[in-house]
Amino acid sequence: MTTQFIGHTTTLGFSLTWQEAAADQPMLATRGWLGATVANHEVWPHGAHDSESWPWIELLEFLARHWRYLEHEIGSDPLGLDEPLDCVREVAEARWDDASEAVRDVEEAQLLGYLRSHDLSRALRGALAPKLFVARRSERWARVSAANVSVDVPWQEVSETLVSLGDAIAARLSALTDSRSVSVCLAWAERSKLDVVAQLVIASGRDHEQVSKLMQGAAGEPSAERFAVAARMVSERVSLVDLAPFFDALREETEADRDPLSLLRKRAVAHIGAADVAAMRRYEQGYTLARWYREERKIPETDRIDLDAELTALGVFVRSVSVDQPEVDAMCALHPSGAASIVVNTFGEHAQGALGRRATLAHELCHLLVDLGIVIPFVEAKSVRAPKHTEQRANAFAAELLVPQSEAARVAHELTALNVPETVRALSHRFGASQTLCARQLSYALRRVDVDTSIDDAVAEYIRALEG
Repeated sequence: MTTQFIGHTTTLGFSLTWQEAAADQPMLATRGWLGATVANHEVWPHGAHDSESWPWIELLEFLARHWRYLEHEIGSDPLGLDEPLDCVREVAEARWDDASEAVRDVEEAQLLGYLRSHDLSRALRGALAPKLFVARRSERWARVSAANVSVDVPWQEVSETLVSLGDAIAARLSALTDSRSVSVCLAWAERSKLDVVAQLVIASGRDHEQVSKLMQGAAGEPSAERFAVAARMVSERVSLVDLAPFFDALREETEADRDPLSLLRKRAVAHIGAADVAAMRRYEQGYTLARWYREERKIPETDRIDLDAELTALGVFVRSVSVDQPEVDAMCALHPSGAASIVVNTFGEHAQGALGRRATLAHELCHLLVDLGIVIPFVEAKSVRAPKHTEQRANAFAAELLVPQSEAARVAHELTALNVPETVRALSHRFGASQTLCARQLSYALRRVDVDTSIDDAVAEYIRALEG
């Protein structure tokens, strides 16, 4: 018996050994041993000679049936929990404790459907194989994960590995004429044959009717799937028709110089990927990235940042729309040409008014620097279903970029339990940020200075008052 290795040991790889040289039945023809490794970790033991073989036609049937989802379901899980897929169900269960039965039923169906399509172990009917997840995170990147191991891999590499694996199994069936062999070989050969609207239904998570209405006359555009992916980050309470103004605005490319943002993105990604920063919690990464940005752009921490001027200098095109859907604050996009766009919703819950707009622009700037096309798709929606961990980092980045904690710490030395409101209002006026954001930055800064606990309590009480 000869063992064939498919893929890459450092990312996703399979060791395949056939039991028989040839056979005239699909179950026998594809019986053998298959081992799987993720980032040099053994997930499925190969087991040749010391364990039962398995008919791998089941894996080919799984890949043929679910390929459309592996290819077109781009982004985080459908609930935006952004947790490792081997434990996302447990996280969802905790969330459902406080949800209505109707919400739980809908979300549970969405999550289980997603997991069924992205867990390769589900192909092995009747076997208890360790879970092995493949999920496309953005146009360029996929995440391959199992228990205690996860690696981000270029989607093209993952796709080529899975196609090679599928082809190897299909080759064992190509000469057979039984209905099962013929059916699965045909399904595998036609795995990517979907019309554009069907692709967008999967990418957006919306029904065929909604997608058809939105994409009439536009579904052939290369950017259509990008907008469908953005729609996936938004609750079904917001229809695709309501999102159309965002998509229309994002389609308008700018002729601004793209090099400044492109160069800054490379340096920002390198900074966030450094070992010491990568090991931080996401909100700490956001703070660190904001401080790096000010230093890189030579903006003193004492100065109020001019976000419009910054975005203009970086070649980012900014527009506003007025869509009566408060849960959608903004969208941003990195176009194939390299141009970048931000669209702010003036009715967004966190984007209203001049101060809300500044915070939203800062938040989207973080996504443009280190997220778009890397850990999330090339279009991002700042909404309730956006990936949780990337949102935490972007929120922290925006807060620190607008109101550096070093400056909040300076005023903390003069803080008393009685002048908290006055101090927060002064920070808000000075840096152009909401009182809530300033009060929170002041609260974090107090951890760096020695103050009486009564001041901590006074700041916390003022935050509660601001948040109603």
